[in-house]
Amino acid sequence: MEKDLISVIIPIYNAEKYISKMMKALSKQTYSNIEIILVDDGSKDSSFQICEKYASELSRVQAFRKENGGAASARNYGFRKSKGKYITFVDADDWITEDYIEFLYDLMVDNEADISICGYKKCFQYPVIFENKHNPVRIFTAEEALENLLYRRNLTNSPCLKLLKREMFEEFMFPEGMLYEDLAVVYQWLGASRRIVYSPDVKYYYFQRQGSSMHSSFNRKKWDLIRISERIRKYICQKYPMLEAGANSRLFISSLQMVREVPLGKKYKPYRIKLRKNIRWLRLEIFLDKRTDKKTKVLAIASYLPYPVLKFMGMFSAKMVMKLKIIQRY
Repeated sequence: MEKDLISVIIPIYNAEKYISKMMKALSKQTYSNIEIILVDDGSKDSSFQICEKYASELSRVQAFRKENGGAASARNYGFRKSKGKYITFVDADDWITEDYIEFLYDLMVDNEADISICGYKKCFQYPVIFENKHNPVRIFTAEEALENLLYRRNLTNSPCLKLLKREMFEEFMFPEGMLYEDLAVVYQWLGASRRIVYSPDVKYYYFQRQGSSMHSSFNRKKWDLIRISERIRKYICQKYPMLEAGANSRLFISSLQMVREVPLGKKYKPYRIKLRKNIRWLRLEIFLDKRTDKKTKVLAIASYLPYPVLKFMGMFSAKMVMKLKIIQRY
């Protein structure tokens, strides 16, 4: 009996150097009933030509090209072209193990879950050294999963590393025209789920490279991070009020992240005033919350530093992460 069709959706933008590595990993998947949807988001390099080549050679690969609209737009476009019962997203410049899809599928089916999630590892260069560990599986209710996400424990806001039912994504698609679109939708997937299964076994390798959209200079679109974090807080307060402290923690971290992004110029003063206001009232909530980890409480203490000093420390820390290749959660 043939297993369910799984759609693998890959948004692509100027990724000519990386597509072949991901396609090599997908061609070796132990789960065979997959369709691979390549969506070129208006690349300026030869990415689409490479996608067409794979589509002409492999029957389960489809290549599409659209005007540039961002990763959210490309993923939504790919979903509309897909036919799978289950959906998973991977990025062209990342890497997956040969059993990535089968692992997530078995995890979901065996545990009768709405979403299955695997572990990941951040890398800065190829080749990847695969980990072959078998860790205990955890089952979450929606509330437990949201708590885990808000406090940045095991679960992440990445749409990758996850397998979800088609109807789940159909209900909560990516908001287009925004940055941090992952943050805007993953919490809704978890909140609408009856059962989420997670394994820390590393099956996905996320490559951090300079020049990506999340590591570029400031523009007003980056304020989407605050808008989305406030939206999350409103959602939590309405549907899961017992997790309000966790939503406060998420907004506090987002505000600190934005401190290093917003310039000190006069025209950005309204942004800085808003960030100061957020930080001042949220840090007290952080101190009082027993579920907050020590690292976040240290950040709350550091937030008493003058704004320019706090901004400098944030920028310096970000540079050191890239220079020293320090692994951080995202």
